[in-house]
Amino acid sequence: GDDHDDAKVERGALRGRHPADPFPLTPLQEGMLFHHLSDPGAGVDVEQIVLDWPGPVDPGALRSAWDRLCQRYPRLGVRFLWEGLDRPLQLEGPAQAEIGVEVLAEEDPAEARALMVARMEQDRYRPFELREPNLVRVRLYRLPEGGDRITLTFPHILMDGRSFPQVTRDLVLELLRPGATASFPPVPVSRRSRARALVLPSSSTSDRVAGRISPVPSGSSARSGDRSASAALTGPSARSATK
Repeated sequence: GDDHDDAKVERGALRGRHPADPFPLTPLQEGMLFHHLSDPGAGVDVEQIVLDWPGPVDPGALRSAWDRLCQRYPRLGVRFLWEGLDRPLQLEGPAQAEIGVEVLAEEDPAEARALMVARMEQDRYRPFELREPNLVRVRLYRLPEGGDRITLTFPHILMDGRSFPQVTRDLVLELLRPGATASFPPVPVSRRSRARALVLPSSSTSDRVAGRISPVPSGSSARSGDRSASAALTGPSARSATK
């Protein structure tokens, strides 16, 4: 029908704009897409990484660090196609990260934390537009206690559970030492490896530089089923929550 023809035309145009062709979703990703389309605002299959930083984070440095990660991981700029197609496809392209800064330093500490938690919940439940390449919501919260909080909220269809701890670690590295990941081995880009949701370097180089991500008890009021992790670096702690 016309919809199918339009989809074929769109795929052809996309191939002309991007070096990579669209490629299929994994069966697990297809299930996540089904859940998303069934109830986009349910907050199901949504990840939220929390980085508590011991001091102030420069918003410009955060944006630059994230831009470098997007260049390293083309997967962060993926979007999904399904309308009029026999099977859904995904396409890597330039990322357009949504980065927001919220200054709560002038608020009462308890009120500031409550407002931050509310904003984080909004990020989790506000539907993602999977057809657009801006699937990671990066937030920086300036808190009265002096430390900052960075959150990364994204649909799980974008990255698997082995992948986002390393992306988080590389973000910490880039904030601590801009350009730190430039010497790491390149990320594989084969069709087979791209279908694994996000491929990360297999070399131990980044492990030696950044330290390992290891489970630690969480001091926050995490939901049941939440996972916690800490970057073995110079102080920032990271944890992730999955609904």
